[in-house]
Amino acid sequence: EFWGKKEFDFFDFKSILEKGFQILNIWNDVEFLDAQEIEFLHPGKSAKILLDGKKIGYLGELHPNLSEKLEISKKLYVLEIDLDKTAAISKEQRKSFKPLPKFPSVRRDIALIIDESIPVGGILDEIDKVGSSLIENAAIFDVYTGNHVEEGKKSVAVSLHLRASDKTLTEEEINKVQEKTLKRLGLALGAKLRTI
Repeated sequence: EFWGKKEFDFFDFKSILEKGFQILNIWNDVEFLDAQEIEFLHPGKSAKILLDGKKIGYLGELHPNLSEKLEISKKLYVLEIDLDKTAAISKEQRKSFKPLPKFPSVRRDIALIIDESIPVGGILDEIDKVGSSLIENAAIFDVYTGNHVEEGKKSVAVSLHLRASDKTLTEEEINKVQEKTLKRLGLALGAKLRTI
């Protein structure tokens, strides 16, 4: 791996929250969308949280300008969740039984190079538009700038979780979905696959 050790960041924070949603068995109904309109949060490191299409809160890093104004030297992270709304939606969903998947999920990690100005949430938006029923979910787990990354660019690590409802996926099927995803990201965002 080329990521190396790093400080706790927004994506670690988001990952902890995702694990909480998994424990509550509502992960598949959760979406994270760009939250650039929330002015006190960092525009590239924040997200609105939707459960079953309804906004239940937000999370993100405090905007650098606000941190400077408040004389906060370290990165500060903010989380707000409407627990009553979350519990109500979760309770409603538990009324309808969802059988456990019969076939295994496959994870593929890809590292992309995109312009530093592009919000990372745009990657997930474009993956949603790939239109493959085999993509169960996608998540960003690292963003990197520095050595081996061209100035003005950033490296974004994305995990794709693939699953078919009626069979175990073959390597060929997995590769086709990955290629289709990379093509979409390349055309829409100018993303390129990162090589070491």
